[in-house]
Amino acid sequence: MKIGIDARLLGSAQGGLGRYIEELICHLESLNPNAEFVIFLRKNNWDSYEPSNPKFSKVLADIPWYGWKEQLLLPRIFSAAHVDLMHFPHWNVPLLYKKPFVVTIHDLLLLHHPTRRASTLGPIQYFIKDTIFKIVLKHAARASAAIIAPSAYTKNDIVATLGIAPTKIAVTYLAPHQHTPAPNTILDEQIRASLNITKPYALYVGVSYPHKNLEMLLKAWAQFKQKYALPHQLVLVGKKNYFYNRLLTSDAA
Repeated sequence: MKIGIDARLLGSAQGGLGRYIEELICHLESLNPNAEFVIFLRKNNWDSYEPSNPKFSKVLADIPWYGWKEQLLLPRIFSAAHVDLMHFPHWNVPLLYKKPFVVTIHDLLLLHHPTRRASTLGPIQYFIKDTIFKIVLKHAARASAAIIAPSAYTKNDIVATLGIAPTKIAVTYLAPHQHTPAPNTILDEQIRASLNITKPYALYVGVSYPHKNLEMLLKAWAQFKQKYALPHQLVLVGKKNYFYNRLLTSDAA
C-alpha cells in the first residue's frame, strides 16, 4: 500500500499543525511500516524534511492552503503519485479528491465560534470564506474513510455536531517532543538579558490568533499585578504577525 501525507503545513513556522505533521512523520519512519509513504511538501518547507527511511519519499505540491488552487490543482498532484490512501492532517480536503482518505480534525472551534476578528478580510469576503470552510469541513468528515481526533472531547463534538458515527473516529492523543535538548544556561541568560526579561516570569508560547484570548490574558495579568504587587513578568513567545501586532497596540497591552 502507498500512503500519502499532505505535509504542506509541516514546520514549526505553522504552529501546532506544523509540529503535529513533523512529529507524525518522524514517528512513522521509526516504526518501519510495511507501507510506502509519499510526503507532499511545498517549496518553503521542502528542505525541512529529508526521509531517513527508504520507504518514505518526497513529492513537490507547491499549492497554498485554503485557496482555489488547493481545491482544483491539488487532487491532480495526489492522483499522479498513485497513492492508495491519503492522510490530510487538517480539515482542508479538496472537494474534488475522490480516492480514499483519512482526515485529522483537531477541533471544531471555528464552527462553534466564528469571528471576523480572526481574519483580515472584509465582511463579504469573510462570509464567503466562512461558508466555504463549513462546506469543506463537513465534506471532509463525511467523505473520509476514518477520522483522527486528538481527544475524546473532540470526538464527541464531531459526533454531536456533524452527525458522524463514533465508530468512524479514532482518538490519538498528542504528546510532547521526546528529544528535548539540554538547556543552555549561558545562552538562556543572554537572551533574557537582551530582552530585559527578569525572573520570576510567566511564559506563554503559541500563536496569537484571537481564539487564544490573549487580550483577556493581558487584562487578567494587569489585575494580578495591581492586586498583589509582585515583580513577576509576563512573557509572550510567538511568531510576529498581524495578530501579534494588533495585540501590542490594543488597550489590553
